[in-house]
Amino acid sequence: MMAPEDLQNYTSLTRSTVTQHLGIPFTAAPRSLVLNLSQVAGELEQVGEPKKPGIRVFGAINIFLENKMIVLEWESSPVNDVYADAVVTVILKTESGDCPGNT
Repeated sequence: MMAPEDLQNYTSLTRSTVTQHLGIPFTAAPRSLVLNLSQVAGELEQVGEPKKPGIRVFGAINIFLENKMIVLEWESSPVNDVYADAVVTVILKTESGDCPGNT
């Protein structure tokens, strides 16, 4: 067993990261999504630039709203992929009107 950072020191293998991007159509109220995400994920962080603001949940999943499309971005790992699945569930339930925070 070794730390991932030591892999290239002791083997000819290299470590890589995969950044996931997922787009989901979204026409519900953005504030409903923010409320529902905060109930599931707790603290939400502001991310992005003024022209492309977004939020980060679970300290790992970035969420942007672009032209009636929610775009998720995250660095793939077993834990982050589960977080992304939870976020997708909240997005789909908010879109369908099946969450308590929908107005």
